[in-house]
Formats: sequence, structure tokens, C-alpha cells
Amino acid sequence: MKFPTAAISLVLVSALGGCIIVADGDDKPAFTSTFDPAVSSPGTVFGAEIVADSITFLVSSNGCTDASFFAVDVDRRGDQTFAITLDRIRTDNCRALVPEGVDVSFTFQELGIPDGASVIVRNTIRRGS
Repeated sequence: MKFPTAAISLVLVSALGGCIIVADGDDKPAFTSTFDPAVSSPGTVFGAEIVADSITFLVSSNGCTDASFFAVDVDRRGDQTFAITLDRIRTDNCRALVPEGVDVSFTFQELGIPDGASVIVRNTIRRGS
């Protein structure tokens, strides 16, 4: 009887869903992102760091991943505010073990973002298991 197993799996996957809310100093959500931890999203990253005029994402890799494996969607949200999303466009079919992930970086100039602009990262940020 396969129905109970499928029903239990569906309940577990639904129960494991989560939500990340990052708040700024005013306790207002800066961005909200929902995810299902049982399914890896192409937009999921391990971390993001903005320094001066560049952004570096920590992403999963099987040994060959570099910046060419990604597209960055940039949306203007005002005069000096930009929202960006990193999307994987190529699968890394290498077989190296890289549990810590790799950094991929993009300059604001590459992304068409002016120096000094505010940048919002829209990706889900979560460490893989």
C-alpha cells in the first residue's frame, strides 16, 4: 500500500518548509524569502557579501563552477537602489567534493550598477547539508 508513504512524505515536506526574514535596524523586513529545504532552488546561495563596488556569492559547486555558470538579474528600485538575483544557468557536472562551496564575484560595473548604490539580494541564503 503506497498511499500512506506518499501522504507521510507530502506532510513532512510541507512541514519542513521555512521562511527567512531579514530585518533592518527599523525592524521592518528588508526582504522575505520562502523555501522548501527538501528542494534546492537555482536561486539558493550559501552567502553573499557586498564590498565597495562588487558582490561575491558563495555557491555550491561540484568542482567546475565559476561566474559563467550564472546570470544576474538586476532590477532598478529607485534612483540608487537595485535588487539583484543570482540564477544558475548551467549545471556543474564535475565530480569533485567541494562542501564549502566556491565564491563567484561580479563588479557593479559588470552589472550596470552605479558606484555607491544600495543593493538588495533577493536570493534565498541557506547553507546546504
